[in-house]
Amino acid sequence: MKPIAKTSVVDQVIKQFMSAIKSGKWELGEKIPGELELVASLKVSRTSIREALRVLSYFGVIISKPGYGTVLAPNAIRLLYNTELALLLSQDREVEEMFQVRIFIEPQIAYWAAIKATKTDIKRIENTLKGSTTKADLEKMTLDKKLEISSNFHRALAETTRNRLIISILDSIQGEIDRLRVEVESEWIPDDLDTSLLQHKELLEYIKECLPVKARDFMFQHLMYGIHLKAGAENDLFEKQLLNGRFSRA
Repeated sequence: MKPIAKTSVVDQVIKQFMSAIKSGKWELGEKIPGELELVASLKVSRTSIREALRVLSYFGVIISKPGYGTVLAPNAIRLLYNTELALLLSQDREVEEMFQVRIFIEPQIAYWAAIKATKTDIKRIENTLKGSTTKADLEKMTLDKKLEISSNFHRALAETTRNRLIISILDSIQGEIDRLRVEVESEWIPDDLDTSLLQHKELLEYIKECLPVKARDFMFQHLMYGIHLKAGAENDLFEKQLLNGRFSRA
């Protein structure tokens, strides 16, 4: 496999993995290379490798064996052709579309989390933010670690809703969300990304205080902060296209 460009990173990594499987470079039933080896081979971040592996795992193409590692499923070739994976990779979904999905789903997730969260849920969510609640904490972290914390926090909120369909929907698009998070947030300047991460702590306070409306509204503003930065990095047209006529907040 060869090093790849940093555009649509996760999709390109997945395609290289698929090529290795189809060509027989990775043998069916055998252990695949570890994360560090793949990072060195493809010259991409560990986060990108993990998210690509997550997609393959979701479709059953690879299987994790505790104490041994990750292996290629015996029927991996068939799975590559007989699942929705090929369709998933062939679609050119825009960043705007994924932001729209998140705007529709995640504020309501925050609303329900504020209503349903137990002490155990709160502890679990707090654990996702451990070591990332101050500016000084974040200044010591790598980009990969920051993106991992963000992903884990949003996933923990979804689990708190106890709505299996919502969790399933979020899981089905998580690989795409994480891919876009790597592409979009890695373009932000460090202070902007850190500000976004510190907002998680404030959102958690609304959930702990059982304030669903404030939690919902703050999640909306949290997502809009990312949209605003994306628009500012390019032009205001991005933000206008996303919201004007396509999404209106009551």
